[in-house]
Amino acid sequence: MFSANKVSSVYCQNAKRFYSSCVRKEVFVSQSRDLLSNVALEDWVGKNVNLKTKTLLILSNNVTKSSGVDIKATLLDAQTFWKVNDFEELVLSSLPSDLPLKSIPNLEMNHDGLDPGSQSYSIHLNLSEDVKTKTVLQALETIGKNFLKTQENADSENDGLAHLSLVRPDDGWFPGLEKIRAELEDMFSQVEKLKTQQLKIRDKKKRVSRGYSQIQNSFGQ
Repeated sequence: MFSANKVSSVYCQNAKRFYSSCVRKEVFVSQSRDLLSNVALEDWVGKNVNLKTKTLLILSNNVTKSSGVDIKATLLDAQTFWKVNDFEELVLSSLPSDLPLKSIPNLEMNHDGLDPGSQSYSIHLNLSEDVKTKTVLQALETIGKNFLKTQENADSENDGLAHLSLVRPDDGWFPGLEKIRAELEDMFSQVEKLKTQQLKIRDKKKRVSRGYSQIQNSFGQ
């Protein structure tokens, strides 16, 4: 188990370059713990929001069979590629010291899929099973508030450019989102089927190999 303050100590400086007073900043905190619904929300934003005039942060607390409990922070911005380092610094320095992490996120691996045209970037924080709901909510709130901070010494007239919302990732809030979720579910289902088929083929090859070895041994080879 890793303490969040060990991670945040690496990112001890404020990310001043990350903030901009001329672009509207908004935070969506998802009320769903369903990973597919939250990924669908990210896709919906990418398709329906002009990311040249608005920078969005989507925060979610997901529960899955494979990885357990996590916090996911996703930046959506037309200039995401150039803001990744500052975004990582902001998120990791915002974590409560008592947030129990299963592991330190592998940021280098996260960077592999980035290119100058990227408009989204996610940080996954795998949490220990004994994490307290209060601590998770504190982490989400702190990350969101720090993201919305305007640039130091910005004019007061720009204060209305930041906004935080609790949202539900469904058609009632985001028309067409449930169709996106269904497509994602189908895609993941196909991937799981392929994985299952590959495992069956691998097991079959192992059984054939063991059978061949037994035949060789029976002939004293």
